[in-house]
Amino acid sequence: MTGNLGLDGAGFDFPSNGSGTPDSRATARTTATLLSAMSRLPIYTAYLNALPILGVDGSLAAIDKNVEGKEHIFVKSGATVSNGQMIAMNMAGYIDAKSGRHLAYALFVNNAGPVTALTDTLDVFDDEAQILGIVYSKY
Repeated sequence: MTGNLGLDGAGFDFPSNGSGTPDSRATARTTATLLSAMSRLPIYTAYLNALPILGVDGSLAAIDKNVEGKEHIFVKSGATVSNGQMIAMNMAGYIDAKSGRHLAYALFVNNAGPVTALTDTLDVFDDEAQILGIVYSKY
């Protein structure tokens, strides 16, 4: 375990340059654990308010407008595209679920296929958004 956040050091690897390059790695479990730990810190409210709301604002404003509970899904997205391939299409954040539970999540899709147009990446994000809508309504 690493530090006070309860993170497994084997669950991430960030090069010392801090650039967020494709050689930066973190597991979904480590990312969700970090988000869960963040939710218990005094800075959490400011952190949450900085996240875009799915299908409402930010870079994912145009993502599937029909996702159930979209206004309760806070998400930071990221994509790694290399040599015309979607290497990683990720979403992580918080869901204020229909049940009243507050969930931290990390949803990672690896090797999603070729990119022939921007819509290819948006299609993957739409699929991930649908999954998050299911989580919202079921948990």
